[in-house]
Amino acid sequence: MKISWISALIVLPAAAATGNPGGGVTSCTKYGTNEAKLKGGEFIERGTGICTNGWTLGITEGKGKLQLLKGDEVRWRATDEYNNPILGIEECRMQEGGAFVCKDEDEDENRLWVLNCGGDNDGSFMHLNQNDVVVLRMRGDSDDKFKVKKNGNEIGTCDPNTNF
Repeated sequence: MKISWISALIVLPAAAATGNPGGGVTSCTKYGTNEAKLKGGEFIERGTGICTNGWTLGITEGKGKLQLLKGDEVRWRATDEYNNPILGIEECRMQEGGAFVCKDEDEDENRLWVLNCGGDNDGSFMHLNQNDVVVLRMRGDSDDKFKVKKNGNEIGTCDPNTNF
């Protein structure tokens, strides 16, 4: 089948607008060319994430791991205090009160990994920005207390909670 250049102009940009997640994340719920934000009340589910042209913060389809990916390469993942990856995450929600909460599929909605960095700020959000040295940060407080650099190193004063 022959494809005309007009068809290519129509089809290719539409496909590019969906983002290109990788590493077990199959679709983007939010997409931005250089940055994407997960705001209060918004969430990602297993297999989805927020994406830019080169980066994805998402929950893997298979094992349910929250990961920061550059293409298919894992740069950071949510871990417990022993550096073991958190498994079985079904949903991560940016709550209106400023906490980022990841839960399992249990009807009781067991919390598995939580960032509550002292923000009672209703404007808190997770910010993915591929043009910054710090590619992922939780924003909303006067300073960003949770950050992940492009090399995968966590910096800041807020430690995730995994003991419930």
